[in-house]
Amino acid sequence: MDKQQTIITITIMVIVVILSFVGSYFAANMGYQTKVDELTKARDKKAQENIAIVAKQDTNLFVPIDLVKTFMSEVKANNDGNARLYLSAKVQNMDIKNTLKLGDDLNNLIFGTPTETPNGEGYKVSMDFVVGTDGAKRAFVLIKEGGLWKISEIIAE
Repeated sequence: MDKQQTIITITIMVIVVILSFVGSYFAANMGYQTKVDELTKARDKKAQENIAIVAKQDTNLFVPIDLVKTFMSEVKANNDGNARLYLSAKVQNMDIKNTLKLGDDLNNLIFGTPTETPNGEGYKVSMDFVVGTDGAKRAFVLIKEGGLWKISEIIAE
């Protein structure tokens, strides 16, 4: 091989190597852009969910479902005074245990997963309970009172 052929061969090999790197770069960037787009969509979806949660929060950062869970934890722990903190003014004097009709053996009370639906300007939170072998479902109607979510009614479903 003469000198000119060697230079041409080396030049062609360098061009092939450079094109391989350029091709790999573009292939990697296309996958990168796809991933960026996926992550952007996921971030935007989470942002919308967070906006919805913040819109439901009261001044104590409770959302309706969390308030009902906390209320029921206080009832189960037999902390009637603390449970009343979550009741609206119009039902402050209710007999909580009698209204709930879940019996006296609250130590064995098991909560189901609550569901939440808009109800006018408030929310209705439904929750299943198991006491011993008996099942029950209660709906809690919540309104905002002084910027705080309060239970205004408890309904047996």
